Amino acid sequence: KRSRVRRRMRFSELTLTALLAICGSVLPSTSFQLLRPLRTSQDLQRPTALSSSTQAEKFLTRLSRQSRGFPGMCMESDLRHFLSVRSGQKLKVAVIGAGAAGLCSAAVFDESGVADVTIFEKSGRVGGVWNHEKAGDHSTPMYRSLRTNIPKEIMQFPDEFHFEDTTPSFAPHAAVLKYLQTFCEKKQLGQKIRFNTPAQSVRRVKAKAGSGGKAEGGWVINGDTENIYDVVVVASGHYNEPYCPDLGPGKFRFTGPVMHSKDYDKPDVFKGERVLVVGARASGTDLAWEISRAAEKVVWSHPSFGPQGKERPSGLPENVHQAGNLVEVDEEGNATFVYTAPDGTENREVVHQVDRVIWATGYYFFYPFFDAEQEKEQAEGRGVE
Repeated sequence: KRSRVRRRMRFSELTLTALLAICGSVLPSTSFQLLRPLRTSQDLQRPTALSSSTQAEKFLTRLSRQSRGFPGMCMESDLRHFLSVRSGQKLKVAVIGAGAAGLCSAAVFDESGVADVTIFEKSGRVGGVWNHEKAGDHSTPMYRSLRTNIPKEIMQFPDEFHFEDTTPSFAPHAAVLKYLQTFCEKKQLGQKIRFNTPAQSVRRVKAKAGSGGKAEGGWVINGDTENIYDVVVVASGHYNEPYCPDLGPGKFRFTGPVMHSKDYDKPDVFKGERVLVVGARASGTDLAWEISRAAEKVVWSHPSFGPQGKERPSGLPENVHQAGNLVEVDEEGNATFVYTAPDGTENREVVHQVDRVIWATGYYFFYPFFDAEQEKEQAEGRGVE
């Protein structure tokens, strides 16, 4: 039984680590990296400040040891550098985004007792992408029927904070949102959140001349030079800026409705249509199945799909037709697909008169609050120095 519990907790840690890595990066003045929640935080004495270098060293060394071996985690040398410069003071931490990764990161820093945390949230509520909002400036990719595609048992945070027993393993989005809202309340993070306050600019400032190395500079958010942060946690997610592929000059001449999966909500609006869905990851798969309930036909495109013969893939709805890589759509909705066989030969197929195109092709990593030089550095490495 203990072995099963250890495995479950381990899986939860890895899931949370992946969530943090996907949703954002930590961009600090001392090269802090992602910090995972400590199961042992309760038996760490919570100092009100780094009152002594010995106390701080004990805490940070333990934190470093627990995070060693995880890509993107904190580096012991960075922690020791922080100690040498800022002993006796708390870290000042800014978290961008009050979704799953932002709330989790804020809770870790807050419970450590060595940081003052401020969370910048562009909307008026917590939960991030798990909010079902399809209008206005805070529209999310959430659609009505969405459920998690991993069990709640390995999705929940690894600090004994569990989903309700009545929640099914593959939880509906409303249950995940409620979980995050409850987490925020239990961790008393609400008072640390600046709602309706988007991070419009995040700028690195250097130490002032003549500081003798005792002041390090840090990060300024929205031009507020009265508050300079040692650490910035970017937890704004990457489901904000839709990616729609370019088929090449003159290859996409379609004049009918075109949308991205981010704007999808329910299948009713596609009743009687012939819908082309491009993409076969989680959203593309969900949409192809759901829309088939209302549409006359769904043409589902992905480079991995071969020519569909008489034998259909098991479970595929009768009105869903799999097609290869989309290479052209003309004005009348005639779509051309290419499938490259293992021997290198190309098979071409034309599906006539689709009524609508849906791109289920993912998102750009988009951090508009950094200036051009910082974006360049970020693209070339894991963080901005």
